[in-house]
Amino acid sequence: MATALQQQLAQIAKKSTDQLDLKAQRAQHSKSLLFDPRVAANQTFETIYQICAEAFQELCLLDARFAPFAANLFSEQSKSEERINLTKKENEDLDQVIDSFLGLVSSRLLLRPGLKAVEWLVRRFRVHEYNTESLVLAFLPYHANPVFPTMLSILPKTLPPTLKFLQPYISSLSCPPSQALVYAAVNNPSFFTAFNTYVVRTANLGHHSVMVLQFWAGVMTPAINGMLDAAMSGRADVRSQRQEDLLLRVVPVLQQTLRIKNVPELFLGSCMIICVLVSKTQLDDKVLDSLMDAVSRGWASQTIDQGLSTVAIIAEERQSLKFTRPVTRALLKVPALEARILDLQTKQHTGRLLTGLAMTSLDEASGPEAFDLIENAVTSHIPTLPQKAAIIQLLLSAVSDLQTSSEAAASQERLGRIFSALCQSPSTLPLVQAEAARLHLSLESLEVQLQISLAPNEMLALPSVDADTEMIDGPATAQADQLDEAFSLLPQSLPKDYSFVANADFSPFDTFARVFLILLQQNKDLDQLLGKPVLHGADAVSSPSYLTFLARIWTSSYPIIARVSALRSATALLQAHSSAAIDMQALTPFVLVALADASEAVRKTAAALLIAITTLYHPDAAKGKVNDSIKSWAAQSIYATSSHKSSLTGPNAHKVLSDALVPSLEECVLDPSQIARVLASALNGPTQAQTGHPFAASVELKSTLRASFASWLCEHAAAVPLASVKLRLLSFLSPVGKAASTGRVQTLVPSLQSWIQSDLQVRSASCASAHVDVASVDKAYVDCLTSRTSEELTCLRTLANGELGQSASLSTLAIQRFRALWPTMKPIAQTSAAAFLLDLALDDQSDDQSEARQSEATDLLRQVTMPTEVLSSLLESVPSIAQMEDKPPASKRRRTSRSELAKSQSINVADLHNVIRRLTLVLELIEGSHPERHPELLKSLFHVLSELQHYRTQLGSNLVYLQQLVIGCLFSIVDSLKQNPAIKVDRSVLRADLIVECVRTSTNAQIHNAALLLISSLASWAPDLVLHSVMPIFTFMSNTLLRQSDDYSAHVIDQTVSRVVPPLVA
Repeated sequence: MATALQQQLAQIAKKSTDQLDLKAQRAQHSKSLLFDPRVAANQTFETIYQICAEAFQELCLLDARFAPFAANLFSEQSKSEERINLTKKENEDLDQVIDSFLGLVSSRLLLRPGLKAVEWLVRRFRVHEYNTESLVLAFLPYHANPVFPTMLSILPKTLPPTLKFLQPYISSLSCPPSQALVYAAVNNPSFFTAFNTYVVRTANLGHHSVMVLQFWAGVMTPAINGMLDAAMSGRADVRSQRQEDLLLRVVPVLQQTLRIKNVPELFLGSCMIICVLVSKTQLDDKVLDSLMDAVSRGWASQTIDQGLSTVAIIAEERQSLKFTRPVTRALLKVPALEARILDLQTKQHTGRLLTGLAMTSLDEASGPEAFDLIENAVTSHIPTLPQKAAIIQLLLSAVSDLQTSSEAAASQERLGRIFSALCQSPSTLPLVQAEAARLHLSLESLEVQLQISLAPNEMLALPSVDADTEMIDGPATAQADQLDEAFSLLPQSLPKDYSFVANADFSPFDTFARVFLILLQQNKDLDQLLGKPVLHGADAVSSPSYLTFLARIWTSSYPIIARVSALRSATALLQAHSSAAIDMQALTPFVLVALADASEAVRKTAAALLIAITTLYHPDAAKGKVNDSIKSWAAQSIYATSSHKSSLTGPNAHKVLSDALVPSLEECVLDPSQIARVLASALNGPTQAQTGHPFAASVELKSTLRASFASWLCEHAAAVPLASVKLRLLSFLSPVGKAASTGRVQTLVPSLQSWIQSDLQVRSASCASAHVDVASVDKAYVDCLTSRTSEELTCLRTLANGELGQSASLSTLAIQRFRALWPTMKPIAQTSAAAFLLDLALDDQSDDQSEARQSEATDLLRQVTMPTEVLSSLLESVPSIAQMEDKPPASKRRRTSRSELAKSQSINVADLHNVIRRLTLVLELIEGSHPERHPELLKSLFHVLSELQHYRTQLGSNLVYLQQLVIGCLFSIVDSLKQNPAIKVDRSVLRADLIVECVRTSTNAQIHNAALLLISSLASWAPDLVLHSVMPIFTFMSNTLLRQSDDYSAHVIDQTVSRVVPPLVA
């Protein structure tokens, strides 16, 4: 083992420069790239300098960047420089100069001058020993050229770890293949770091060359690909750690290379590496954002397209759609960005690039360029539907922020243009609707905020326009042609008393409505239409045409801006005639409908119109009353059936408006359901005022005025042919109580019958044109019926029975209405309704509609709570044997045996089966109604038990189920009476003999047990009634139950003995 002194001497020898070893110095001097070692050994530095200096001058002529090195590396002084005589600081400075020169000369090493220049560095400065790494990296691009083995031959025997992979090729003086270099970059971290550092340093100094940078990219790209493959093996935690280590090595290099400006080849190589990196591993958005930011900062005019392609690839891998602000700013500065993206789309996916840019551009720029970009993004085919949905969601948020924007007007116009385009496309309109619904918005509210019409083009289409005709004019000319075409289809004249709400037909209303919408869409003055003589606008306070046209607009499903404009036009007209005294009550129902509109803008405008209507009454200043002779607007012409006098006089109409409706308008504007509560409160009066809502205070109106007001509403609901208006008015009447009884009987019931008996196709067409379901109108009609009058109940029974020939759905609605009304019915009405429903449930028809009615009626009977009177009535509705005999029974009933009865009378078997069905259902209803709560049924149930004996004889069946039901109900009642002695019951109705008879005649064990338990319960409550039946009971038990071995039979025996024997002994 070497001593400490020997180890120290070995270290000194290792670092020795062989100053005294002449042989070693000669060997070092013979290392040459150009000459044979024997020739090189005899050359002086003067000779070598002359050769190399001439080569250096040629390099300076080729590239002026070499000139600075004439003052140091190739100066006259360099001939006498000895590195062993330089200080450490001087050697470090010399290394920097040598590294810089090697980086610059690397691209010209295949030229003779370049190789000669490096020869001087080898011979004079011994760069192969002191700058081995830089020398090898400079020659590395030529690893397949014969010059590379020559360079390897002069390297020292001991290489740094960075270059260990070259050791086999030094031994054999051969050229390493490309795979060896890639393998070294993958598995030798020091070589990977050194190579990247060399390239970055060379590029920073401006000494780079295309060939060297291409070589670097050619090695690093497959090397990183190999690193990613290696990192994907192993356990999840191991893979995660390897990927993290790889990112820590690669990402800083990429950030450095992309930071270097005006080096296109380096930028392109970095982009290649990034594409491989992001496509082969799952990177966090923060890492991807940093790479995207580096790419966008590093591109130049000649590399924008490649950088844009790289950004698009990174964008496809990100989870978030929105870009960071620096990336967005860089993208928005790209010239002809949209054209570049469209061109790029033919080569790769650009959906997320365009989507992210569109989503972020609103935050960074509010000018036309940003909105143009967004519009192109959402209307092009590049982004997917989910990506478009994300852009639309951001646009909707931008609409909500318009009020706080300093450039609200310009942004409003641009957003309106975008949403208009979106709503015209069948593919994007559902996206707008869905995203708006998620944000609790509607197209109507968007229309108000953007002040445009979002109606699809088909709503504005005119029948005479040929869809195949090519529009060769510009947009303005095409819009003018569309408007002229629409105006040309308007009728030339209409009768002065023509009403647009007199019928549900769309002609000629649809022609006027199309012109109205086109004017709105093109931001034209509505007076172009409303001022036409055909609408009689000059006589609007006497002719119904003008205002009924507007009323039909605002009560239909047109865009919200159209409804608001119609209301505003009507308000302006009435305000212009504010000096006249006019009763506009015929228009008021349509205003009430508008107050229930889902749009707050519509409700607010409707409130202004209602105030304008109220001011037209001009009550007397002294008395505060309206003149009875006030002129009524369109009282007899607004509907086709308006031939009768209105139930509401002018003064009463003013009273309702001023006292009940106008004070609550502020709340109605805030809440679309408030108008219904206000009307219900006004009509129901103080005794029935709703208290479940903070704004539901009652209004003090006289009962006669409330009845007149309710009848007036009923008249309009029945007469108006527009399904949407009819539906809303009926919904107003549904919660109204007694005040509307007269109106319901005289108006709504006949109207309902007429509606149902009308042709279904006509009803369906009317509802479809108003975007209303027929079933909704049917339900609204039925929901208005109450149990207050016999006419309404009769109408409900008629509907439930299907007597009007209506569909099964109407029968279902009527039966469901019975269920809703049941708690409010009086006992007499409940008894009548229960009998009707029982008959309906037992209907023996077998068609589908009848079966549906039977099922609904049965379910209703089982679910409602029935009082004793109703249950007793149902029991009494079951005919007895005496009532079913072919001959009428004697006036005085005589006692006969069952056998005699069976022989003397003949019973229709089919009728008997129907009776059994009825009795079964009634007993099931009693059982489900908690019979212990109805002790009054005791007598009826014993009577049924008696009748069951007769039914058994006629049918030849034990009727076990029915007997169980009766005995079970009796047991519940008797058991309840034992626990509540205060309840007084006539005990004479108790028939222990019938129970004993059940025990004796039945062969069913369940009947035996139930009857014995009932006997035992009776024995403990009324022992005197069962004493005479003790012997048959014990005789039966000894022959049957005592022979049973089950637990329940033992329980029955125990109960019977313990309760029957004590009274017998006493």
